[in-house]
Amino acid sequence: MDYHANNDMQKLIVIIKKYIERQKYLITLLKNNFNIQNNRDVLELRGKAVFLNDKDWQYRRHGRGVEIKNLTTNECMDFDLNLDKNDNNMLGYFNEWSIQMFLEREYQRGELNIGEYKELYTNKDHFNQLFKQLIDEKIIKTNDTHNKLYYFVGSE
Repeated sequence: MDYHANNDMQKLIVIIKKYIERQKYLITLLKNNFNIQNNRDVLELRGKAVFLNDKDWQYRRHGRGVEIKNLTTNECMDFDLNLDKNDNNMLGYFNEWSIQMFLEREYQRGELNIGEYKELYTNKDHFNQLFKQLIDEKIIKTNDTHNKLYYFVGSE
């Protein structure tokens, strides 16, 4: 593996960790806003779009997950919960598409250094190869063959 690919793989790991941190923050925001105790209960919320108390955030439930958007900053995040896990362990999962969308949104919002992340942002094949390499090198793995929800090895 050349230095460039290794460096980009480290950047992808940083993106995934940022995604997981944001996922946990936004679930906490939802739980506090709706006064619910369990992560799983987030999926019981009804309605196509609900404004949170903050009024800047909009929430929409779908299937196994949620989409949360900040109407002021245009931050948007879409993620699934791992329903095969108990409530304390259902966060911290991700799929390739969600990470790619998160990378694109963060890049477009100027949250990432444009020069450093340009290759990951513009070259989808490169992104896909790096994601596969994370799997091949057993940095991430999945036990969920249907939805392809991955997690960092050692975090399960």
